[in-house]
Amino acid sequence: MSRKLQGGFRVSLLLGAALSWASMVGCAAPPAEEPPGDLSLSWRISPMGCEGSQVSRVEVSIQTPDKSYSEQIVYDCQTRRALIEDLVPRAYVVQLLGVEANGKTTFASESVRVGVGSGLTATMAEQRLTARPASLEVGWRFDDGRLCAVKGVERIAVGVYDADAFAIDEQVFDCVWGVGVIEGLRSGDYVIEAIGLSASGQGVFRGLGTVSLERGDHRSAEVVLESCEGGCQ
Repeated sequence: MSRKLQGGFRVSLLLGAALSWASMVGCAAPPAEEPPGDLSLSWRISPMGCEGSQVSRVEVSIQTPDKSYSEQIVYDCQTRRALIEDLVPRAYVVQLLGVEANGKTTFASESVRVGVGSGLTATMAEQRLTARPASLEVGWRFDDGRLCAVKGVERIAVGVYDADAFAIDEQVFDCVWGVGVIEGLRSGDYVIEAIGLSASGQGVFRGLGTVSLERGDHRSAEVVLESCEGGCQ
């Protein structure tokens, strides 16, 4: 009888322990989230500083590599530093933009990837903002419309030349697109040449235009294409 009682007690004890463990597992609290981290950064506007470059504020763009999270935070340019707090620990891509009082973005840093650790402050190297190049959207049309096939034009070769006729850039676009964008242009006055190319690559239409660009500009220009008698080259 004694053995039976002891055996019964042991079974009850083990069963009770099992039930107690199951209860603990079923009611366990979710794992605690990792404490957030901070990001410390600083900047300079090269080479003339904030006031000399007419930059009134710096916009910090921070996003995850997969772009599932993004945020833009604005600071007075003269502060030259910032602390972004309470970031989820992970990798981020950071870029700084220099913005004039009129809202025009004229300076920019390189995009930098940085990791933010839980409960830590990640410190970026000083970010250097330099003049942001301009971009030019060139549109084209014929004097009676935009029907490329009717004119026998498949592609448009767009050339950009500076005031001294030095070739700065040339790109080829499908005629049916109607527009093409050329980026990375410095401040200055430019001549635009657009040549309409046939299926064989022969220039059959040509047009010229002019444009003035400043840093950070995104300008548009339209060129009217006229038939080239005897070839456009």
